[in-house]
Amino acid sequence: MMLSIINSDVKLMDIKALKIFKAVSDAGSISNAAKNLHYVQSNVSARLQQLEDELGVPLVTRESRGVTLTSSGEVLSYYADRIINLRDEAVLAVSSTAQGKGFLRIGAMESTLAIRLPGILKRFNNIYPDIILDIQTGSTDSLIEATLNNRVDAAFVGGNINSKSIQSQSVFTEEIVLVTSKKHLSIEQLTIKKLLVFKQGCIYRAFAEQWLREKGYSPVKLSEFGTLDGIFACVSADIGITFLPRSAVEGHQLTNSVLTHELDKDKSEVSINLITNAKNRIHPMLAKLIELVK
Repeated sequence: MMLSIINSDVKLMDIKALKIFKAVSDAGSISNAAKNLHYVQSNVSARLQQLEDELGVPLVTRESRGVTLTSSGEVLSYYADRIINLRDEAVLAVSSTAQGKGFLRIGAMESTLAIRLPGILKRFNNIYPDIILDIQTGSTDSLIEATLNNRVDAAFVGGNINSKSIQSQSVFTEEIVLVTSKKHLSIEQLTIKKLLVFKQGCIYRAFAEQWLREKGYSPVKLSEFGTLDGIFACVSADIGITFLPRSAVEGHQLTNSVLTHELDKDKSEVSINLITNAKNRIHPMLAKLIELVK
């Protein structure tokens, strides 16, 4: 049987009343709760009765040696813990923000983190040195999933996101180029051993596979990598080819060991977007980071 303790006539429960109820629940008696709270026993008893009257159900069974929770009291005890903890977290977060402190979780594609973000993060750190940044890397698909499940506060992903659950704004535009060893002087001379890519869900991998299909090179063997450095090293050694943003190639230490080949301009640009969960309000410090990105 479902027990409803909420109706249109119920007043909002205040945190103080919930804390008193939890103290009674934890102590097992009103007198012990009063001692722990340094309250007069009659005040604790009165606030507990007031809470029961507001909810319209008994929360405890009063006995000679103390109290025991009713089924409704057990339910409220579970939610009271969550409400009190969330309230304490909110107070800490607001206080930290006011003092220029806080914690931000940012997701980014490997190439975006390596090339685009260092300068931005350096400026942000200089302005807000007490903000802790937790940077997580992943594919576009994995970062979207992390954003929707609130494992990151925001993420830099590739391509336009058509979802009502995601707020998205374009922050960079990347030109995709074909990257080969120096043995491949032109696209016309291209012979493909392997396509070197990031894991499934990467926007650049999807771009590469589509380009190769359109040019008649598909299917090709794939080798998956977790880092940009690994891909560059293997392309330089002529193990395979890859498709990456021009900015990633030009900014890499091995850029002189590979060749870049331009693709059709009208088809080679990819928008990099900063996404957030549409259900969440923008964290004040995240808003400051977005300003720097722009």
